[in-house]
Amino acid sequence: NSLVGDHNDILVVGNKVDTLGYPDAYLPYLQDFLVRAMARFEVQRVVGYSLISAKQHLGIKAMARAIEQMRQGRDVYFVGATNVGKSTLLQKMGFAFDVQQRTNALSASPYPGTSLNIQSFPIGPPGPFQAYLHDTPGVIRSDQVIHTLAGKDMKHLLPSGAVHPKTYILRPGDSLLLGGMGRIFYEAGDDFVWLTAWTSRRVTHHVTRESRVPYLLRTALGTMLRPPTGDPQELHRTYPPMEGVAFDLVGAHRRHAIADVVMSGIGFVTVTPGVDQRVLLKAYTPAGAGIDLRPPMLPFVANLRGRRGRWMKHTRGYEGSRKVKPTVTHLRGYRAAFADVY
Repeated sequence: NSLVGDHNDILVVGNKVDTLGYPDAYLPYLQDFLVRAMARFEVQRVVGYSLISAKQHLGIKAMARAIEQMRQGRDVYFVGATNVGKSTLLQKMGFAFDVQQRTNALSASPYPGTSLNIQSFPIGPPGPFQAYLHDTPGVIRSDQVIHTLAGKDMKHLLPSGAVHPKTYILRPGDSLLLGGMGRIFYEAGDDFVWLTAWTSRRVTHHVTRESRVPYLLRTALGTMLRPPTGDPQELHRTYPPMEGVAFDLVGAHRRHAIADVVMSGIGFVTVTPGVDQRVLLKAYTPAGAGIDLRPPMLPFVANLRGRRGRWMKHTRGYEGSRKVKPTVTHLRGYRAAFADVY
């Protein structure tokens, strides 16, 4: 509301649903998550929600119809953080709004999240009260880790296709490293915990004992741990030091996660402990940027972890959900189990 004012209606758009792999199965839960998130942050004048994929052209017609019904002759502004795909979406929407000039002439930068200026396009019938569609530059959030990267490394963090969540089993004293950008340390707990990482496929994952982390950051940053990319010694010397935020969580159900640990710009990790199991986690990013805790977006995801093959036992990872499509059994009980945690 601080950006758009208290008197303007807001349509909340969730883009890039195709990156979740099975958007049709997840859509009801994603919309429920958006509704509760807006209530959590006390966003006012929300008049609707749309779940879309600008890249795959999913849901755009329905969103355009919703905007046309809501705008009532007014201008429309696309507002959001960097890297959410506003310019790509507008390029796909020209036909839906009777845009009177080509939207594929948008000012674009060769680097993600850096649209150069405001672009405005007439919409609707011409006349003295002409309405316009405005594409605004992305709002740069200081807590996004991606802004600490060189341009060549930015694309490593942004998913170019479906994200296949990878689940890992950790015991107290283990750490899950997400490239050289983020880390989850399982500091203390009663038993093992499942951590499911949602990141770009180009972000490497590695599970190790916390005692080995300083050595890996010194010798493998930029090679085995990517992004960033480059010479390990040079990166270790120039890269911002890792700082952490601690979270004390208590499990509710072995088949349902209790929280997402968000590392803005990197991805998020879904935490699934056992019933009444207490886990003390510490999340690390460069300079501690962008770390947050939220209710789980897809709390059943650990049920999609797949099998644990022979070679997976050494890495404590599961095969993932590439071959496991969500079923009614996986999704059952979501609303009832988690209605009170938002």
